[in-house]
Amino acid sequence: MDIRVYLDHYLDGQRQQRAAVFKEAASTSMLMHGVKFLCQHFYHLFDCYCKCYMLLRLRLHAPRTADDVWKKMSRLYADAIDSYHMLWVIATLVCYLIGWQLWNIQTGTTLDWCLWIVPLFLCVYRVFEILAALVEIYFRPSDTKHHQFRILLHASMHYLAAGFAFALFYVFTDWGFESFTEKDEPQFGEWFEPIYYSLTTVIAFSPNGKPQDWLGKLLNLLELIIGFMLVTFIFMNITQIWAGSHSERQ
Repeated sequence: MDIRVYLDHYLDGQRQQRAAVFKEAASTSMLMHGVKFLCQHFYHLFDCYCKCYMLLRLRLHAPRTADDVWKKMSRLYADAIDSYHMLWVIATLVCYLIGWQLWNIQTGTTLDWCLWIVPLFLCVYRVFEILAALVEIYFRPSDTKHHQFRILLHASMHYLAAGFAFALFYVFTDWGFESFTEKDEPQFGEWFEPIYYSLTTVIAFSPNGKPQDWLGKLLNLLELIIGFMLVTFIFMNITQIWAGSHSERQ
């Protein structure tokens, strides 16, 4: 029994379902046609991770029959999604910590600028991936009784990842352009201050810093918009689930 064949067939079905979700989202408005781009270009890493994770788990606990394989697929896929989002929380935090160390380097040489590329690229990628996930959260129908809890679980990890990512953006713009430096005095005295500033912005819509230029203010507004989108999409999705279950009981 070739486990890889069954796994490829299952994941192909999941990709087709996801494509249908984004197609439905794109049909709602001409402004949503960009979601096809998100679907095509921000899920390659996710698909690769899910395949590797599930294949490893299946090989560690090799099922004996094809029925056993199919029974484990949905659970393993859910575990892969959960662990993927958790790893991104850790990755964005590590990227921020790297950025904090670079923030203390004041030389500003070409090499210093190049060192920022990898953490910035990863965090920008994750922000766009979160936006794609928001569309999928809203338009994907509930197919498990734990769907509502998992939405909240994933939302909390999206909030953390977005907060860590923007904390990195804040320290980078302050390092490169002094966007948060007032009268030669930087606003970030300790490593946790940018994280606190970022998380209160995205979660509580309450910026604590004072951007000194248009770049810092733009980052502030972008994070506020992402936080608003997160809370709106999640609230609307959970409301739909609650309304659906309530009508079924009646």
